[in-house]
Amino acid sequence: MKMDLAGPINFAAQLKQTMTLKAIKDAIEHLQWLDEREKLAWDVEIENDFAPEGRADSLLDRVKRDIQAGKFKPFDQRRP
Repeated sequence: MKMDLAGPINFAAQLKQTMTLKAIKDAIEHLQWLDEREKLAWDVEIENDFAPEGRADSLLDRVKRDIQAGKFKPFDQRRP
């Protein structure tokens, strides 16, 4: 059975049928592709957030000010 991965409705309908080993492998490959796509999207979002003028820029400025004000201790000086 050849899997049509074009749309979620077709994909779900085909999963209800008896699946061959080939169909299972195709489904796993499709899921791996989705996982990789999601990871790439997350990387882009993080990169944009921490770029100058990104969403996290003000947070980074605040952390830097707190460090300069002595509000943080190095990890080796913290309680266990």
